Amino acid sequence: GAAAPTMIKGYGGQAASQQAMPGKDAGGFDPVVGWLVITEGHGRGKAVNIYAGMNSLGRASGQRIRVDFGDSSISGEGAAFITFEPKRRTFHINHGGKANIVYLNDEAVLTPMPLADGNAIAIGETKFRFVQLCGPDFTWDDMK
Repeated sequence: GAAAPTMIKGYGGQAASQQAMPGKDAGGFDPVVGWLVITEGHGRGKAVNIYAGMNSLGRASGQRIRVDFGDSSISGEGAAFITFEPKRRTFHINHGGKANIVYLNDEAVLTPMPLADGNAIAIGETKFRFVQLCGPDFTWDDMK
């Protein structure tokens, strides 16, 4: 028989190939709901996509928000989590339980915190600006 797929802790037992896009619906639609734009540090001026659901941020290739621009002080996996909750149309940020301290507007993120358009996020030597697309006035569900 075939070997069982590799399981990734924290994703409800889904195989690694499935967890890469946990917000993707049955039709394969997994739209961008916002962005992180690097404002200071390695990768300054670059942006990374945020998707619906929970997004793990780190330098490793398996992260939904991959920030591998040269800041080795950011953990490879799970340095932080950014979540877009489509029913409430809200964003939250949480630390990843790693050595990195995640800051939201210069305040340490020790529990999940609401994330608003334009907020500043700092991890390692990198600073980001959060740019919101989806929210109270728009989600992709509105466009069906």
